[in-house]
Amino acid sequence: MSISADITDVRVSFTGAWPHGQVHVTFRHAAYAGLTLIARCNIYDENGQRVESAPSYIAEVLAEQAAMRSYPPAENAVDGILWV
Repeated sequence: MSISADITDVRVSFTGAWPHGQVHVTFRHAAYAGLTLIARCNIYDENGQRVESAPSYIAEVLAEQAAMRSYPPAENAVDGILWV
């Protein structure tokens, strides 16, 4: 998954179980040196149905956030992890 030149070390994992499982995208951003950022993304709708457009939607949202640096302040990180 290529999101932005500022983003490195991207890892994607599934956490939880249907219908509440989420994709966690873990990455580093050049402007947040020393921190690992983690984005939680739902892949099931309110009826428990898989959202087919989730992969492209997740990539688009993460690319927009990376370009705008629209993340919480680095001071919100706990033990080097910043949830976005």
